[in-house]
Amino acid sequence: MSQTLTQSDAALSEAKLQEQAETLADTFEETFDEDSDKIKTQIDTYNGLFLNFKNVFELYEKYKKENTKLFNQLKNDTNNVLTNERKTYYEDQEIDNLKFFYFYILLVVYIICVVCFGFFSLRFPSQSSFIQKIIIFVFLIILPFISTFVLGKLINLVYEVYDLLPKNVYK
Repeated sequence: MSQTLTQSDAALSEAKLQEQAETLADTFEETFDEDSDKIKTQIDTYNGLFLNFKNVFELYEKYKKENTKLFNQLKNDTNNVLTNERKTYYEDQEIDNLKFFYFYILLVVYIICVVCFGFFSLRFPSQSSFIQKIIIFVFLIILPFISTFVLGKLINLVYEVYDLLPKNVYK
């Protein structure tokens, strides 16, 4: 009987150990599954973060190239502006010089014309009366001051006549 008892104790002990082994195996399997799911989730998160990092780095490279290109373009535009300003300055300087010469040449010609008219109209006899000569003399004196205004009005009149013409031959 003692052997039967030992066998039944051994069987009971073996069943108990088997049950503990199955419980431990289930626990390990659950832990393994949980850890496996966590690792899969972390790998997916890592892949998403890596893809995001790659996209951000590509965007950074793109912006870096665009900034370099825009900086060079701004530099060229700034140089063009400075060149244009310098060119404009010299052009304005030359225009002022031309206006200066134009003024003095016009003044000399104007004085010669007025003096000659005054001298010749008073010195030599003509068919015009003295009042007509005075009116012409005053007109010659006023002419340089009103000539630009008259020329502007004449050009505007030409443009208005041109605008009255049909734009299309078929209309």
